[in-house]
Amino acid sequence: MYVLQSRWQLEEKTLVYYGLRNRENLFKNKVKLNKKQVSIIKMLPKELTASEVKILGKLLNEQIVLEKDKK
Repeated sequence: MYVLQSRWQLEEKTLVYYGLRNRENLFKNKVKLNKKQVSIIKMLPKELTASEVKILGKLLNEQIVLEKDKK
């Protein structure tokens, strides 16, 4: 079961990070999404199909993680 990582929130078409912001990651706290990604994220937590995994791409294991790996 995949979930949205703690401290990340969906705001319209953007994932926004509300955690600690050190100088190194200061400007990496927003991720723009396409419509398909937004629709999948709105349905979380859920099991993802192979096509959904492909659509989410780089978001997996960073912003979207398995429930057991949620911090």
